[in-house]
Amino acid sequence: VTNERISYARNFPSDHVRVRERALLALKDARALIARELGMAGELSTPEYLEWFSKTLGSQAAKLKKAQLYHGALHAQNITLDCRIIDLAGVEYPVPRLGQEIHETQYQRDFNSAMHSLNNLVNYAGEFERTSHYDALFEDAYQDELKKPRQTQEQRHVVRNERNAITFRSLARSAISRITGKKQK
Repeated sequence: VTNERISYARNFPSDHVRVRERALLALKDARALIARELGMAGELSTPEYLEWFSKTLGSQAAKLKKAQLYHGALHAQNITLDCRIIDLAGVEYPVPRLGQEIHETQYQRDFNSAMHSLNNLVNYAGEFERTSHYDALFEDAYQDELKKPRQTQEQRHVVRNERNAITFRSLARSAISRITGKKQK
């Protein structure tokens, strides 16, 4: 799992070449990590990765809304390159100051800031001419997730265990590769 945030991959000034190289390497690592988690060999292409990221982020943002939670800071510093939403300390239930209208405003703010973060990543990855394509994937995944019934706690537990097993296998393969110098399948 990568802890690098979208903000790490932003476009640095050209005099910071080493920092930019590290950011590109983090993005490359994220593409390889996601490919492994999806059971693919090698790494995802940039468009494949951005499509996966768009759909996953849309789904994640909708899950917050379905749980009636408001993050309030879904900006580039709080979304990792493997599309985890972090800094959950500020997550809260929307405050019903003015009734239902304020809730939707808060959820819309989360939606907009998540999409803005996605656009930052798309632009950084050099795919800015396809921003509307990735925005549409994000919005479709968001709406699709809102239509799904909420998972029970037991269902979430099963999914979490499966995800942990996949991550463990991926990390074990990487460690064995580093030790033996041979690529693991």
